[in-house]
Amino acid sequence: MTFPSNQSQNAWLNPIFRSIAFLGLALLLVSYAPKSSRADVVILKDGYTLHGKVFKDSVVEVDPTTGESFIIKAGFHKVDDGGRITVFSPNYRQLGDSSDFNRFADFVTLRTKFVSGGLKNPIDFDVAPKKDIDYDDRWMRKVPVYSLSNGRWIADLQQQIVTLTPHFIRIDSSSHKWGASYLTQEWGPEKVLKLLRHHPDLKEEAGKPEASKRKKLILFLIQANWFDYAQKEIDDLAKALPDDKQSVADMRKSLLSAQADLYLQELDILRSGGRYEALRKKLPEFPKEGIPAPQTLKYSTFKAEFEAQMQKLEKAQLHLEKLSKLQFSEADRFLIGAAKVIQRELHPDSISRLDTFVAMADQVERDIAQGRATTYKPEELLSLAVTGWLLGKSSAETKSAAAKKLWDARELLKSYLSTDTRGDRLTLLGKLEKNALLPPIDELAQIISLMPPPYENKDFSTAIKMYNTGPVKNYPKGVDFALQLPPEYHFARRTPLLILLPDGNEKPEDLIKKFGNLPARYGYIVAVPVWNGGIRATYTFTDDERGVVPALISHLERFLQIDSDRVFLFGCNEAGNMAYDVGLSHPDLFAGVTAMCPFPSARVFAAKSASPSKLVLREYWQNVQQLPLYLILADRVGDDTAKTIQMTLKNWMNKGFPVLAVAYKGRNPEFFFQELPFMFDWMVRKKRTNGLPGFGTPGLGAEGTDFRTMRQEDNHFYWVSTSEIMPGKTLERNPRGEFVPARIAAKAMEGNMVRIDAVGFRQLTVSVPRGLFELDKPIRIVINGKEWNNERKPLKPNLGVMLEDLYERGDRQHVYLEKFEFKGSPFLPK
Repeated sequence: MTFPSNQSQNAWLNPIFRSIAFLGLALLLVSYAPKSSRADVVILKDGYTLHGKVFKDSVVEVDPTTGESFIIKAGFHKVDDGGRITVFSPNYRQLGDSSDFNRFADFVTLRTKFVSGGLKNPIDFDVAPKKDIDYDDRWMRKVPVYSLSNGRWIADLQQQIVTLTPHFIRIDSSSHKWGASYLTQEWGPEKVLKLLRHHPDLKEEAGKPEASKRKKLILFLIQANWFDYAQKEIDDLAKALPDDKQSVADMRKSLLSAQADLYLQELDILRSGGRYEALRKKLPEFPKEGIPAPQTLKYSTFKAEFEAQMQKLEKAQLHLEKLSKLQFSEADRFLIGAAKVIQRELHPDSISRLDTFVAMADQVERDIAQGRATTYKPEELLSLAVTGWLLGKSSAETKSAAAKKLWDARELLKSYLSTDTRGDRLTLLGKLEKNALLPPIDELAQIISLMPPPYENKDFSTAIKMYNTGPVKNYPKGVDFALQLPPEYHFARRTPLLILLPDGNEKPEDLIKKFGNLPARYGYIVAVPVWNGGIRATYTFTDDERGVVPALISHLERFLQIDSDRVFLFGCNEAGNMAYDVGLSHPDLFAGVTAMCPFPSARVFAAKSASPSKLVLREYWQNVQQLPLYLILADRVGDDTAKTIQMTLKNWMNKGFPVLAVAYKGRNPEFFFQELPFMFDWMVRKKRTNGLPGFGTPGLGAEGTDFRTMRQEDNHFYWVSTSEIMPGKTLERNPRGEFVPARIAAKAMEGNMVRIDAVGFRQLTVSVPRGLFELDKPIRIVINGKEWNNERKPLKPNLGVMLEDLYERGDRQHVYLEKFEFKGSPFLPK
């Protein structure tokens, strides 16, 4: 049986992906008319790659009155890899595609002749097999299906595996209108191998081994990355056919090449995750013989770079150790303590900050060895180390006075950020402002961006443990959370953070365990806040629930070296709804948000009288403009959820927002473990969009160009924030949602000019991030057509503003140098 066409495959799909292209026209969508491109690979702008059959966004619409057909553009493309369909906006892809490295192109594909049962019965989406029953030798089974809602038996379902590849398994039913696909990894090697041995293409007669069939089986196992099983089959082939040495050699070569590919990928993952000790142990495992030249070259290059990096680290440690044991003058004695601190903070990822120091220290050692006068004195070398460490290698200098000024500034900054009493911070600020030796604020900002967290909590560990933040903003009793650090966590290395939201009453530690070793492999800190008090199972869209995430992020920034540009959020089912809400309410906090099997109500897009807990997607969908969103969807969901997802995807795809939607064919909502490796591969390429010159489109004239808020706590959009939204624009004053939310768009232009269009605000604050505006030049801010130019005074950094904002937010990578507040006339309503 030939593999079904794309259209016949989709005949049983839920309306989510059959109706995704509906554009609100007075037309009736009847079917796809997909135009397959020649490419089998799509490369997105961030380098994330999709493999499979690529289809463009043409759809057929039929006028129900005249019967005339129209082919229109739907604003999306899709990739079908057999097990899943991935939908994305064409604006999100790179120019051009490639078919040169489609990893599925040569996969072993096994099919069975489908045994049709004649007329098929419809079956409701809310059913699932009660238990897993093995398939027989013909790849068929009969399984009872039950209602997911009440557990009652519905029918006996006749199922048949029609396609099996190393990537996906396709199942169809001869008794009911239900087909489903699985990723082969879900079933595991033991179960799949049992099926393979019964397929006609692979089954042998007793006592008659066949090389071609054995090789096909081995190739399948290699392509599925089940290398241990492939090795066993190769050994069995060598025993069964001792004279066929060429077949055995070919299979061993294929296996070695596949193992080398996976090995090299693992090296890259370990390096990006800061797993240098694991790398040191992993590198000697590379096979010495039989590996193709390109892979050997890649390995040799990687190994040489790694060894050079570690050698530089070792040299830096030795130089610092030797120099810190010397005698220095009273004025330069601080260098000894500074050298010891740098030794403690030094990490392979940060060694480049000491490049100048290491190079000059090496030169001094050569001078001594050759009996020449030394180029630099010890205090000059350590000054190079201190200044380079605090500001970066390009700012390294030999003057100890400059080094002391910077080092003292760092100590004062650390004291400020670790002082929890507002009055004490003000006293310390006064001392800082009077300090004539204090470095310029732009240098202070650079020091802050490179320094470790102000606190170090030694209780945090690689074991999963529960903690409490202690009193934090809006949570006097604190926020309970589970935490797990990655292996080799280093307090001075920026580390990405993955926040997992538990579903309903799920225990935080159980959710972490679902992710297995993936966070450890990729080097992620994992945190799980308790958002529901362990009582409610339903997310109700309240400030109390939603606010635990930003509160937890701010808390962790104080104690851990968080990479604030790589903070990710994940939620499944009810927690998927929460991930939607938190991400769209605080888009400037995250590098990406993943929602797995969310089920928001279609009432989100209903009349203005919709329930306030269901308004988020209807009003906030525009806020995802710069926020990468990864949706993992089950295909078999109710019409209510399907309609909601259709409408949000239509909006996002038509606007070209950075959204990926992955649907598992014919599947019920569940925790799709097998999607997590794809998700981590997507996350590797993501960084938070910050320092934007603008967000939204000034003018507020076109739908979907502004950012929106309807709750007082949803008050921060990149570098513009508010402390007061007009009551008539908030849910608090309009519990039935009969209102238009507050809207805002902003843009920074040449000449230090800012344009802001805002509706529904009584107060706005414009913050000045590093690098977005020119210092020492006047700034002009135009709000709703009214200009303010601060009497043409030059833009100057404000130390108090920078430090207090840093204390509140904890984000050391992105500091604000000044803030300007606008309230009431002539810019905003009173």
